[in-house]
Amino acid sequence: SDILEYLKDLQSEKESFVKTFFVSDMNGDTINSMGFKFNVKNGKIFQKILKTGKFAISNPVKSLDDGSWVLV
Repeated sequence: SDILEYLKDLQSEKESFVKTFFVSDMNGDTINSMGFKFNVKNGKIFQKILKTGKFAISNPVKSLDDGSWVLV
């Protein structure tokens, strides 16, 4: 898809300091720059963004794809 290609391009430009990028739709359906698909509709940060309409960053959490620590 166009979004996956965009995320892959962005990842290749920033790979020295960002592991992956992702984008979510309003239903929480998400894809990251490695093509991994998941849903974040019940996540605290996603719900906060929907409620406030403002940008938000999580505390460090374990990645769903490999268990490493990430910011969402």
